[in-house]
Amino acid sequence: MDEVYFGSTSAISSVVAIIIILVLPYIMKKVRVEKIALASGIFFVSGYTLLFYGNQQPESLKILGFVCVPLISAGWVTHFTLGSIKVSAASSDTTRQQNFMVYAAFSTLGISLGPIVGKMVLSVDDSFSYLFGLLVALSLMGFMASLTTGGSADGLSSPTASETSRTVSIGKILQSPASFFVFMVLLQSAIFTIIINFQVVFGEQNGLSSSVFFTCWAIGIMVPRLVLGGWIAKRDNRIVLPILTACLGISLFALAAGPSSNLLYGMAAVSLGVFYGLSYPIVQAETVKYATVSTRSFFLVAFSLAYFISYYVTPLAAGVLVSAHGYNQLFFIAGLIAMSMVVAEFGFYRSRYSKQRTL
Repeated sequence: MDEVYFGSTSAISSVVAIIIILVLPYIMKKVRVEKIALASGIFFVSGYTLLFYGNQQPESLKILGFVCVPLISAGWVTHFTLGSIKVSAASSDTTRQQNFMVYAAFSTLGISLGPIVGKMVLSVDDSFSYLFGLLVALSLMGFMASLTTGGSADGLSSPTASETSRTVSIGKILQSPASFFVFMVLLQSAIFTIIINFQVVFGEQNGLSSSVFFTCWAIGIMVPRLVLGGWIAKRDNRIVLPILTACLGISLFALAAGPSSNLLYGMAAVSLGVFYGLSYPIVQAETVKYATVSTRSFFLVAFSLAYFISYYVTPLAAGVLVSAHGYNQLFFIAGLIAMSMVVAEFGFYRSRYSKQRTL
């Protein structure tokens, strides 16, 4: 029953997420950015408040879950998509990649700290009351921050997905080099989901601490993005991105080999965090770089759509694989996905370089 319930709420959340991403470009033409940010905050607050209330009323919790989980999902995808578009619009071509690094650093840090903080709170009170209360408090802080969001939609005045679809043919959109990086983030999101979603059970089965993993992962994600982001942004992405992706694949193979101690587990987590953390913002920046000015908003929306489709679909496929072959095989396949990305990235940049030389 619980598995069916979890699958049902996840399916509803995924549908809500996809619908919001698809209609957001239309909304942005009618509604100012700060009002959309405010709506995102309201989604979070109402979702977590219902979750807190439902925990006090166990008989109604499952029913409320069908409402609060999609609300939380709506808040997340709205914030994620709008944030990416605003960062891009507020950045110059020379600062965009570094700004994406900083934005992604804090975003992923929050995701990484979630399991650690949750475990600490549950160790004090396992009734979930404190945990859900903390989530309400954090969402209220985010809501208050959304009230102070400045700026307007002027920075996002380039044609959005709705306008692009009318002025540019689907064939030309698919032929755009930016489409390649939308596909790359689809694969990156799958790898990210595999890394994050299965560590608690994997750690327990192997006598390892998932808290060690998530702490080291967060350090690996955060520090290099903030310290090395500016330096990486000045390097040639045609060389840097395939190297980072290859190192990510090697790190996944190391995880698949099965760390025998928390020290090795933590080292694998740091390595995964560093190479995923540095490669993801590059893919996002390259999406904007290879899109035309008239299609940038379209491709950033497509970027978010690809990310969330993979984020919601991957656990279902991965769960089937784990039940048949185990976690080590899952991480090994994730490593193969990363290595296939390396081949694709080399091929893409090589073909682009060849075309430029021909011209």
